[in-house]
Amino acid sequence: MRERRDELVESHLALVRPIAEGIRRSLPGSFELDDLIQAGAVGLVRAATRYQPARHGGAPFTAFAKRHIRGAILDSVRRKNWVEATRMEPLEEAPEPALAPVIDISIDRDKRLEKVKVAIRNLDPSKRKIVEIYYSGEDRRLEDAGEAVGLKKSRAHELHHEALEDLRRILRVR
Repeated sequence: MRERRDELVESHLALVRPIAEGIRRSLPGSFELDDLIQAGAVGLVRAATRYQPARHGGAPFTAFAKRHIRGAILDSVRRKNWVEATRMEPLEEAPEPALAPVIDISIDRDKRLEKVKVAIRNLDPSKRKIVEIYYSGEDRRLEDAGEAVGLKKSRAHELHHEALEDLRRILRVR
């Protein structure tokens, strides 16, 4: 059992870094890539320990492991003191910001919002429904959105992730 786990970990270790790098891009500079990689490696070991193809619908280990790696990294980010990680200078020491005309900011925001709405309308219907329910402003959990359309929690999370990837591709955002 341990040999199988070790073999899975060794042969899939390359999955960790790209996932950690992707998550790192959305975090403040105080989050170290090495820390995220370490957390992802722990997730990979857990995945290798728990993986049972028959019990997991025949899912390939790579797919199973990626979810565990990402989850472990995100858990480590949540555990880190976010206030410390985003510490800023006291307001009285901060430089005065250059103010853009408010009307320009408003117009830009409205244009971006319209592009996002159009992109959402171009999603596959099941993904669109998950996104619309989850981001409705009613403080709903992703599980609630999945339940509203008759999906299990894991499938709702998958569709949400796929929808966000589709939106990034449509909007060409990384």
